[in-house]
Amino acid sequence: MKATALCMATGAIWLGGSMLLLLSLKDFFNATDFILFHTFNGLTLVFLNALLLNTTLRKRFRQLQQSSQWYQQLFKEGPLPRLVYDPISLQILEVNKAACQQYGYAEEELVRLHLQDLWAEPFPLEEWKKKEGPAASVMTLHRKKCGTRFYAQSLSSGPVHQGRGVRLLVLLDVNNRMLAEEKTKNAEEEIRKLSLVAEATQNAVIITNDKGQVEWVNEGFTRQTGYTLEEVKGKKPGSFLQGPGTDPKAVDFLREHLRLQKKFKVELLNYRKDNSPYWVRLFITPVFNEAGALIQYIAIETDITERMQFIAKLERQNQQLKNIARISSHEIRRPVASILGLVNLFDSREADPQFHQEVIQYLKLAGKELDEVIHLIVNKTYELEELEK
Repeated sequence: MKATALCMATGAIWLGGSMLLLLSLKDFFNATDFILFHTFNGLTLVFLNALLLNTTLRKRFRQLQQSSQWYQQLFKEGPLPRLVYDPISLQILEVNKAACQQYGYAEEELVRLHLQDLWAEPFPLEEWKKKEGPAASVMTLHRKKCGTRFYAQSLSSGPVHQGRGVRLLVLLDVNNRMLAEEKTKNAEEEIRKLSLVAEATQNAVIITNDKGQVEWVNEGFTRQTGYTLEEVKGKKPGSFLQGPGTDPKAVDFLREHLRLQKKFKVELLNYRKDNSPYWVRLFITPVFNEAGALIQYIAIETDITERMQFIAKLERQNQQLKNIARISSHEIRRPVASILGLVNLFDSREADPQFHQEVIQYLKLAGKELDEVIHLIVNKTYELEELEK
């Protein structure tokens, strides 16, 4: 349009100037000269227009070349995967290097595929055929040649390619973001489930920060200890649960394993809010973040008071049995040995009544001692029966 206007303007100026010159010199020209002048003037005008048009076309051609080079740089060498496809058949027409690298196909392989061949989920064929307008964006799950899946934000727009209407698909790889969101969603769901378990369990659950200060406790902890979260938040559990009967060796074991940041279990005597003692089996697990840094401890306390009381009862019973065995083996042996010795002193050939009388007195003393030992064993047996109740 610009070249046409320029040629018309040049022709008008040339013709106007020629006519003025001819009118001013008409007295000096005859008919033949006038025809020759007009012929020369027309040829000159044609030459000038051709020269001007050639210059304009060459400039336009250079601009097209630059535009083509810019297109090659923008499309072919661009960092984002780009695919040109037919909006009707969804046939892939052209791709760039980034698309080949993203999908793992050679360029000649990709241009033989259709758009739905690259999707890893049911492809909304009719929906994509209807996509019109300057741009349309959708989150899609794609599949590489090797079968690996990845998420991408797909932006579809409608340029013209090789004289026909096509659409350009630009992919923004958001796989890491989507996987992180899925991981976060799964983690939140896992936390929700664990929270339900923690709330419902009869065991006490304590969550502390990396310094061992309480961040959260469940209802089981309150039922077991009498303390609420508001009362213990920010405190270390040992500062209000341990007491005079807590074994120092168990406390040292606990502290050492906390320092080593390893999971462990330990049994120790704790004290409730009302100062009543109770035994717990304590499982402690450290929690680390993705960088490997300690962020929390999770402790689960199981009340084992009844078991420990039963063990203590068995130990007392065992001690009673040991006492009975000692009495049976040592205390009974002495009077029995005395009786046997005195019996041996009886001799039918010995007729001294006084001697026999003395032996009988000793036998009575030994029998009395044996009776006392038997009563002692019976009493110990009664005590053992009381322990079993």
